[in-house]
Amino acid sequence: MMWIINFFFGCGFSCLPNILNQHYGIKQLATIHGLFLSAWAAAGLAGNQFALYVMNNYGLHVLYICLGVFYAAELAILLVWVRIAAKPGKTKF
Repeated sequence: MMWIINFFFGCGFSCLPNILNQHYGIKQLATIHGLFLSAWAAAGLAGNQFALYVMNNYGLHVLYICLGVFYAAELAILLVWVRIAAKPGKTKF
């Protein structure tokens, strides 16, 4: 299972510059890639600290509820974003 997870992280990491180049152009690639990786690192650190705090103070059950709420909010935001981007005459980003 860890091999599969690491495989997908590696694929996402190696494909990211290509995707950013297609959407934002080569001039913005380094800046956006750096910001993306900084945000990814900050989320990795903050997410672990948040999960540890909630688990130690409120228990594992509350942690699962928090994660479910975060994932549901992310799904709602992405669905709205895709719906807005899919309207005729709108650009993707």
